[in-house]
Amino acid sequence: MGKKNFGTVLFLTCAMVHVVYASPKSHHYTNADATMNIIALDDDMVHVEYTSGKNPAKNSITTTPFVHQTNYEGPTVYQVLPNGFQTKRIKAVVYQQSLCVRFYDLREKTNLTKICPHGLDQHIKSIRLDPAGLTNAYGLGQQLSSPGQIDGDWTALRQRHSGPFGNIMEPFDGGNVGNTQIPVLYALGKQNKGFALYLDNEFKQDWFFSKEVWRGQVHGGNALRFFLMTGESIQDLRASYMELTGKPPVPPKKMFGLWLSEYGYDDWNELDAQKDKLMTSSFPIDGFVMDNQWFGGLTESSTATAMGRFAWNPSRFPNAKDKTKALAQENIGLVLIEEPYVGQDLYRQQKNFHKYMVKDKQGKPVLLDYQPWWGIGSMLDFTNPKIAKAWFDWKRAPLIKEGILGFWTDLGEPEQYIEDIATYDGGKNHAQVHNLYNFLWNESIYDGYKRNAFEQRPFMLSRSGAPGSQRFGVALWSGDIGARASSLAAHYNAQLHLSLSGIDYYGSDIGGFWREAGPAQDTEEYKKLYTIWLANAVWTDVPIRPHTFNKEGNYETSPAVVGMVDINRANLMLRYELLPYYYSLAHQAFDKGSPIVAPMVYAYQDDLAFRQMGSQKMIGPWLMIKHIVDPEAQSVSVRMPKGKWMDYHTMEWVAPSTSTDGSVTVTDKKGLFQLPAYIREGAIVPRYVFTKSKNERVHVNSGSALEWIILPSEEQTHFTWVDDDGATVAYQEGKVSSVDASQVKKNNSIFIVLDPIEKNYQTTLVKQHVRVFMQDIRSYRNISLNGTELHRKSVKFSGSDQVWIDLGRGSIDEKMTLVLTKEN
Repeated sequence: MGKKNFGTVLFLTCAMVHVVYASPKSHHYTNADATMNIIALDDDMVHVEYTSGKNPAKNSITTTPFVHQTNYEGPTVYQVLPNGFQTKRIKAVVYQQSLCVRFYDLREKTNLTKICPHGLDQHIKSIRLDPAGLTNAYGLGQQLSSPGQIDGDWTALRQRHSGPFGNIMEPFDGGNVGNTQIPVLYALGKQNKGFALYLDNEFKQDWFFSKEVWRGQVHGGNALRFFLMTGESIQDLRASYMELTGKPPVPPKKMFGLWLSEYGYDDWNELDAQKDKLMTSSFPIDGFVMDNQWFGGLTESSTATAMGRFAWNPSRFPNAKDKTKALAQENIGLVLIEEPYVGQDLYRQQKNFHKYMVKDKQGKPVLLDYQPWWGIGSMLDFTNPKIAKAWFDWKRAPLIKEGILGFWTDLGEPEQYIEDIATYDGGKNHAQVHNLYNFLWNESIYDGYKRNAFEQRPFMLSRSGAPGSQRFGVALWSGDIGARASSLAAHYNAQLHLSLSGIDYYGSDIGGFWREAGPAQDTEEYKKLYTIWLANAVWTDVPIRPHTFNKEGNYETSPAVVGMVDINRANLMLRYELLPYYYSLAHQAFDKGSPIVAPMVYAYQDDLAFRQMGSQKMIGPWLMIKHIVDPEAQSVSVRMPKGKWMDYHTMEWVAPSTSTDGSVTVTDKKGLFQLPAYIREGAIVPRYVFTKSKNERVHVNSGSALEWIILPSEEQTHFTWVDDDGATVAYQEGKVSSVDASQVKKNNSIFIVLDPIEKNYQTTLVKQHVRVFMQDIRSYRNISLNGTELHRKSVKFSGSDQVWIDLGRGSIDEKMTLVLTKEN
């Protein structure tokens, strides 16, 4: 949706006169009981508000803080109709008596749906959608719906429930997992019929899907408000939603690596032992996530708990500033947990500390003592901007200056509260702030970085969230999941919907937080489960983070200790090799709002076999994986999209298939378990080459050279590799190094261009080479670089379908044109 300014121009047709406007256009309708305001924000988006009773016309509609973009410039083409209006793309027909509105997509000449309000004068209000012609529904945030169910959209799952106030941590399959309310619904029909609807409301919502009606319920508030978006594909719809709620900043590069975690490390010695084991076992490692032991731990049922202390425990973690610096010199970072609660003794003992707490109507901190697993105390009022700002400057800012790389905002649904007596900023009650709480908490951290002019990028690992959380640098994880394959399957179904809900950075407690839910750790059954969990996570999770409840010290999370160690190492190296690709995708997510890990329907909307599928995912535009969640699986069925595909592990072509599934084994020739992974024709994938030195430890910045994997096609394709300092926000000012890579196969030649388009950051990579894969590559014997035939030492053929071309040192900043031509 463009942001250009348009003048007033007349377009004459035989049917009507179109006038081009440069501002949103509003309409006002009333009946005996209700009012509707509807605004055309641009050609592809309208904003609708329903209220009870007869109310005056408005030229704007209130939005929640979740909405980021509010400055739309109006449709380029606009016409008033007797019972509605139309833009260049949308036609809206209003039924005066019921205030229902039917939407049409003029691009596809399709009746999208009819939307009607119900119960506007009731506590529970709803919108009802006519599902005629609609076949699939996606989005709506995170909910693990059914153990073992990895596939399924909402028409198959039938309903999407939430907690008493919306976001909740709920029991599931032997664990407790997050239920995160992000009410953006993607509705698809056959071919290109589709729309997205974002129900902009901070109250609890539930959704129901039947053949007769789709219904979204809102529990509270004085209005129903939604945005409706149209587009040529689900890709367009997601891009519109990301524009509306905000695009994610690029995480610190280290977050794309392995971060070890448990509940929790008792002292530096325990952390060092884990670090040393990883290093001596030749494992990559980029950081540790510290649970509540870092600030002194928790004391159950006690007002003397350390919860909320939020400062290093000097007896267990002495000289923390120096230790953080020493770890950084080993390329290891730290992320610290924080929870929104404070033990009662802490805020009683420190002057003015009580002012940060959620109060009752008499101005006293609301005491939480009914689930005292963390102790007895009160909740911080992050809904109050002054309190949130002061807490950041007092508690977090000194830690950031010492080198802490991020914050783990746990329990933020919020998990505990007393709704009847709590009064939040501005006199709001709990129902009004419940789903805003975690959002405002994370926003205050993001704003704190900016306000203090920290160069370091913000990063938060959060158990809960809301629409727009992604724009603050938030990654979500699925909560305290049980150590069961059935839970892992449900997690990846949730990831399908969460990706379309705007969350690119998502993961799980690898291996399962609640180990008691699964097989015993020392059994072969659990070793297989841990290893298969990690094998999935290296493709999808940011960060890659094994984690478990380990207060008694009887469990392990390190891939160098638990599971099948050699397989763990091999699978982790797949992620580290592909870091240039993943990191470039992160820049695309920031620039364009495109997803990093997407469901198959996002890339192949026209293939109905992919409409329900959560068991296969696209990684960016070029890579496809098949999830395996059964530790005993020997082979799996893979649905191959149309076109030519290559096995990523073997670099061998897959037999062409446009409509059938193929069965593939899950181990390679050495017997190592791996997820089936494929790369499609036209692909351009940058990846790291690592040196073979035994003394060199692998981390996200240790790649020694850049390798381009290219599968030529007759359709020209592009991919932009991006590098930056990996740590600061300088990339937002253009301080990056980037190369636009393109390929095309024409007649008897393959043309490959590597064109540096930005040189504002001096990348550490100085050497690169290209691997080109074609089924008849040996016939392309004439190979030139920038018009000069390459020396045969720079060109190596491997088999009949691969050529390796060494581009030498000092070449990242130079434009290179490779031409491979068939011999006559």
